[in-house]
Amino acid sequence: MLQLSYSLRMLATLAVVVLGVKLACFSWVATVIPLLFPRLTILAMQILGMYKPPKNKEGGDEPV
Repeated sequence: MLQLSYSLRMLATLAVVVLGVKLACFSWVATVIPLLFPRLTILAMQILGMYKPPKNKEGGDEPV
């Protein structure tokens, strides 16, 4: 179920990018740049030491 959700999200993202690039009413730059913000933000936070990825296998927060 989790794999299906991820795959559908990636397909939807791809569809938005393709439509944003192909349709003249959208700027391709305005379509693609917002997709990069989360990754750039996490990278900047890691460099500044404000964020450290979780270390446990599940990928969630560490147990309290």
